[in-house]
Amino acid sequence: MDDGELSDMEVMLKDWIEYEHRASGFAPFDQRQRHAIELLSLLGATKASLDTYESMMTWHVKCTGEIHCHEKASDSPHFVSRDTLLELLKKRYNRDKGHGLVTIIVLPSSKVCAKMVLNDTQKIVQSLLNQPEIRTKHYLFHDDNPFAPPSEGLLHVAKLNTGASKSYYDACHDLITNPTKQILLLIVMYMDGSQTGVWADLELTPIKIALGIFNRVARKEAQFWGTIGYIPSITKDKSRGRRGEGHWWTLVMPTLPWNTTN
Repeated sequence: MDDGELSDMEVMLKDWIEYEHRASGFAPFDQRQRHAIELLSLLGATKASLDTYESMMTWHVKCTGEIHCHEKASDSPHFVSRDTLLELLKKRYNRDKGHGLVTIIVLPSSKVCAKMVLNDTQKIVQSLLNQPEIRTKHYLFHDDNPFAPPSEGLLHVAKLNTGASKSYYDACHDLITNPTKQILLLIVMYMDGSQTGVWADLELTPIKIALGIFNRVARKEAQFWGTIGYIPSITKDKSRGRRGEGHWWTLVMPTLPWNTTN
């Protein structure tokens, strides 16, 4: 059976099983890789540009006497380039495919070209389902049973899976054909603009999702959100143009693998 004959969930499960088989062959990080990862983490935590990684590593190997002033950092056996490190981490954490997909669109009104960076939604959902930080307290199920259906006639709004919103009840009964093996998975979407750097005037708006099987406690933690794409600030000449949210939703929504409700 090829991937074209599999459902979205089966494709996602097949990909995860293949990754687990590959992961069994990964060797532990050596000392130089650990130090390089610590440097990247430090740069990210201090909101410094990751482009400073190479210069920081060069400064380090020169100060420790591993290379002479006229030599390049790559001449040191302890040097790990950022590209090499990121490729290693992508393969190790199953992010070498389906992430950083770049597409170019032309906004119909202004004719401005916009570069959209997308992540495959199936891969993001897969990563959210396999977060190592997940604990029992993070789940949101009726009567603590993942297969329990919503109660009929709920007239109050409390959590995502309750409320006077009749759509959740109707969607559950319309879409769930095998209550012993299927549950309704809500997709929560969130967007907020952020600057790309302290000295940069370029704004990016990440589009993030969380899963409705996790409660509000979980959704307050960053690791329970996954980014499915970015909207760049669209400009033409020196004037700032409108963002193309409408065009963005056209691109993103078909990549969602399930029927979802808000």
